[in-house]
Amino acid sequence: MAEQLTPHFDDVQAHYDLSDEFFRLFLDPTQTYSCAYFERDDMTLEEAQIAKIDLALGKLGLQPGMTLLDVGCGWGATMRRAIEKYDVNVIGLTLSKNQAAHVQKSFDELDTRAPGRCY
Repeated sequence: MAEQLTPHFDDVQAHYDLSDEFFRLFLDPTQTYSCAYFERDDMTLEEAQIAKIDLALGKLGLQPGMTLLDVGCGWGATMRRAIEKYDVNVIGLTLSKNQAAHVQKSFDELDTRAPGRCY
C-alpha cells in the first residue's frame, strides 16, 4: 500500500522537463500550461491566459509587500503578473528543473524591488 502512495517524482519530472522549445510549439507566450478564460470570442490564447491569471489574482486581495506562494508555478506567468500588477513578493514551487531555471532567469531580468524565488 505504501508503494502506491509514494509520489512518482521521476515520472512527473520527465514530463515537465521535456525541452522548453517543445512546449513553445503549442503554448502561448506566457507558457501557461492550463485552461484559459475567454471573456470574449475574439480573444487570443495569450489574452485569455492573462484574463484567467488576472481573475484569480484579483480574488486574493493582494497588497504591496504581501507574499504569494504559487504551488506548481510552471514557467512563472502567474508570479510574474502578481509582481508586475500588485508589487508582491512571490515564491514558486515546481518539480521541474527547467521551469525553475526559466522562472529564476526571468525574475533576475525584472526591474522591481519585489523579490521572487522559484524552488
